[in-house]
Amino acid sequence: MDGEARALLEVMSGPEDGKVVLINSEEVVLGPVATAFLSLSYDNTVPQAGLKITLKDEDFLVGEEVKHYGELFRVGRVWLRILRPQREA
Repeated sequence: MDGEARALLEVMSGPEDGKVVLINSEEVVLGPVATAFLSLSYDNTVPQAGLKITLKDEDFLVGEEVKHYGELFRVGRVWLRILRPQREA
């Protein structure tokens, strides 16, 4: 995608509330693993093996669960949402 962000991950609760991170790849892992995109290390209820996020055209997967862009979802005790970046016309 020529370095453009595929999506934006926004943390909606916890110590990182308000943090926005650009996602540049189709898949990222959240959780306390070495390859994590975002570790969420302050939440011990996040799965120890991490949780894979897979971006699709119209929606995305959190593990096996289908979510829609802009929809709130929870990993451990942390609320998050993924948004599509605004494109210039």
